[in-house]
Amino acid sequence: MSDVKHFILLAALLSSCATTPAHGTLTELSTASADAKFCEHKVPADVCAECHPELAAKFKAANDWCGEHGVPESQCFTCHPDLSFEPLPTLRSGADFAKLSSAGEDVTALEPHLSKGKVTVVDFYADWC
Repeated sequence: MSDVKHFILLAALLSSCATTPAHGTLTELSTASADAKFCEHKVPADVCAECHPELAAKFKAANDWCGEHGVPESQCFTCHPDLSFEPLPTLRSGADFAKLSSAGEDVTALEPHLSKGKVTVVDFYADWC
C-alpha cells in the first residue's frame, strides 16, 4: 500500500473516531427512592431526562451523558441493558457491613476489614466494567 493511501485510510479512521460521541460515567443522579414511580422509559419518573429535558444539563455537567444515544449514561439501557432502578434490600439490624470506597479511592489491603470467625464477602465494582 502506498504511503498516500495509507495516510488517507488512517485519516479516515481517526476522523470517524473523533466524531463518535464519548460515553459518560454512571452517577447517582438517576437513583430511585424506595417509593419511586417509573415512567414509560422504565426510569424513575422524577429524574428521567427524556420526560424532563431540562435535567439534561445537570447530567451533562456531571459527565453522566451517553452522547451516542442522547440520554444520561445512568439511564441508557442500550449501553447498559442490565440497569436496574430497584432499591437495594435493607440490611437486617446488626448486619456487618462496610463500604470501603465510594469515590474510586484505593483500598490498599483487605485484611484489616475481614471479620474474624465469619465469612467475608467482598463486592468489587467499577463503572467502566
